[in-house]
Amino acid sequence: MTKKITIPLDAPALARGVGFFETILVVRGEPVLLEAHWRRLASGAESLKFPSPALAAFERETRRAAAAVATMKEASARVSWLAIGADVQDPRSWKLVSLSGPIPEPTLRRRRRGRVIVLGKHIPRPTPGLKTVSYVPSLLGLREAHEKNADEALFTDARGRILEGTTSNVFAVKDDVLITPPVCAGLLPGVMRGWVITRATIAGLAVRERLLTRADLLAGSFLTGSLTKIAAIRFVDRQRAADPGELCRALAKAFEAEECAL
Repeated sequence: MTKKITIPLDAPALARGVGFFETILVVRGEPVLLEAHWRRLASGAESLKFPSPALAAFERETRRAAAAVATMKEASARVSWLAIGADVQDPRSWKLVSLSGPIPEPTLRRRRRGRVIVLGKHIPRPTPGLKTVSYVPSLLGLREAHEKNADEALFTDARGRILEGTTSNVFAVKDDVLITPPVCAGLLPGVMRGWVITRATIAGLAVRERLLTRADLLAGSFLTGSLTKIAAIRFVDRQRAADPGELCRALAKAFEAEECAL
């Protein structure tokens, strides 16, 4: 049964974009990396001195959403923490709400095709590093990507260096070294980004953090995201990129093995 909640039009979540959300991969009814998603949402709220949900409450809401898509091999659950009441400092003003459904077709295309564009202009983001409901810059970036027959758009800093995708993080591969932009540059600390760094480190692989260039991507790179998982970048601005190699494939297989164990 779908749980219904009424959100007033003047609620801070609607009127001012005061809210956070997580998009979680669900495999055969089981949420993937649930606690990592909660930690990111809670730390984001706390960094702005807002109340945050307890892990138990977040897990209940996530599993409720996941149960609705338990018959699907793969699905998506979106769990939001929204300011419903006027006093955003009062924990009672905040509610967890969720919805679930199949993996969106644009995400499936991103996995299959791996076509990205580098945004030619610096698009300011209102809350870099936080997954808030203020999502207009990402929508604009995705619109530009789709207009150019691409699957993802990559944000850049004022100097044109690559930060992250609208819904993904980016890794380059060079001589068996993983290179990814640092979180301190103002990008979202992706849950899958964290998983890749942890698994690579455990395997004894080198991980370096620095901002990326278009040349880095063309030499071999991949995207990470909770629904995207690990997807090779095959084209950058319609130019064919080099295969990211066995390292990328090994990480993807390791993640698939964890999924199969659920």
